[in-house]
Amino acid sequence: MDPMTTKLLRGFEYIHEVLPVGSHGVAYEMNVLAQESHLHYLEQQTAIPLYTSAGASTCVLVTLTPIHLPELRKNIKKPINIVGELEEAARL
Repeated sequence: MDPMTTKLLRGFEYIHEVLPVGSHGVAYEMNVLAQESHLHYLEQQTAIPLYTSAGASTCVLVTLTPIHLPELRKNIKKPINIVGELEEAARL
């Protein structure tokens, strides 16, 4: 992920979070994001490896409501993969 695109992502009103993914991998960072937000991560099947190192900020995770996905795809000329969704954690 290049710095210019990351800055562009941060400027979109419909983007809630932008989180760089590093050596722990996508699934790890999604779980951290979920825990910090008091939510639960529901993993989705995807062609990208979720449990291997992503290297040094090779990609970013962004959170947004699904209705804004077409707009994101229109505005960002990078591969976009849906890796899961965040939902309210079940209350005991």
